[in-house]
Amino acid sequence: MTAPSSIETDVLGVLTATVTTWLLCGGIVLGVTLAGLAVARKISWAWSIGSALGVVIVVGIPWVVSWVRIWLGL
Repeated sequence: MTAPSSIETDVLGVLTATVTTWLLCGGIVLGVTLAGLAVARKISWAWSIGSALGVVIVVGIPWVVSWVRIWLGL
């Protein structure tokens, strides 16, 4: 298997950024919707907090991994 070309790397970068952006937007809409339902006492606050943590985990993982690598000196 050969190394990816420049255009393949660029396409992969754009797709990754696009998916991350859509996940972030969808997560924000989900979080606001669930928070509104929690304020209206239709659901538990745990659902809203859980969705917010899920968005942070999905969107923030690259930064967390790089931070841990720097912190551990890897």
